[in-house]
Amino acid sequence: MAGDTFERIALNRVTFGARDVDVALVERDGWAHWVADQLAPPKGDDTDLDRYLRSLTFPIQYDAYDEDQLNYHWKAVDEPDRPLRTLYMSLEQIWDFTRRTPWTVAFAETGRLEMELCSAIYIRNAHSTYQLREFMTDFWLNHFSIGKGKSSKVSNPLVSYDRDVIRPNIFGNFRQLLEDVTLSPAMGIYLDMAGSSKAIPEEERNPNENYPREILQLFTIGLYQLHPDGSLRLDAQNQPIP
Repeated sequence: MAGDTFERIALNRVTFGARDVDVALVERDGWAHWVADQLAPPKGDDTDLDRYLRSLTFPIQYDAYDEDQLNYHWKAVDEPDRPLRTLYMSLEQIWDFTRRTPWTVAFAETGRLEMELCSAIYIRNAHSTYQLREFMTDFWLNHFSIGKGKSSKVSNPLVSYDRDVIRPNIFGNFRQLLEDVTLSPAMGIYLDMAGSSKAIPEEERNPNENYPREILQLFTIGLYQLHPDGSLRLDAQNQPIP
């Protein structure tokens, strides 16, 4: 907008919106200092944000269910001030949670995983000191996107996918990020690697190309067409790779 300062324009391009506190920091310390600080965030949330997230509560309430035919059995819960505890679950705890739903764990409990993650994303985007990390986390989550609607085995691990796969790699090596995404359970199930098999005998093999195709089409630039010297790369039939 007309009249905006360099600091505000620059911050608006690498954050979810320039905050007055960030504008003041850039004006005081300089743009290069702010960027250098943003590129070296702590491993987890900054201290004030971590304290704030851990202080938050959301209500949860559901009735007891006891059904022998379906074998669903859980007790009633009414907690008006439950903290965001699924946000800090390990992947192993999330899988155990998922495995026991809905037999001994109510659907409302696993629904907390998505609710707490989405809440934390919005809060971090608004309040984190390390705005560039949040901005780039959003970028890579969109690049390596996962559709949560496929199954709970895809949606439930997204807490870990965000925390343990994307966030540690946003300023690192792209190959390492791609490898970690490839090995993540959420992506493996979403793009059908979990059902891909090279089992013997041959008639039982069930290879699936969904994820390799996405690596070549969307997640990377695909096959290199040229050698470093500029000559064309050729396929097994001695034809140029398209």
